Amino acid sequence: MKQERGFALRLLYQLKMILEKVYPPTDIAILRKTGKVGDNQPALKIGSSKDTYNKMSSSFFKTRLQAMNKPQKQQNMEGHLKQFEDEAIRQANEAARYLQEEKMEGERVKQEIRRAQINKL
Repeated sequence: MKQERGFALRLLYQLKMILEKVYPPTDIAILRKTGKVGDNQPALKIGSSKDTYNKMSSSFFKTRLQAMNKPQKQQNMEGHLKQFEDEAIRQANEAARYLQEEKMEGERVKQEIRRAQINKL
């Protein structure tokens, strides 16, 4: 490959032009009879896939948007249940604090018992 600006683009264009000209098998018979290839009649033109891309991108956008937007019923339910969830969190925190206080009280009692036993000796 040459290191020229635009060489790859020209190569791709040439490949595209060649691929657009897909000849039917009858061209071989014409070539044998006349010695010429029918360049003026391409049998297949490669179409643009822009329409397919647009359809897929719009459907992807719609499904993504629907996934992001919650139904109103679900939003109402979450709003209603929020106070109960907050209360559950508050109770869990209070229970953890209570357990920690009990543990500290138990440690304090053990320390007092140890001190009393040491003082007896």
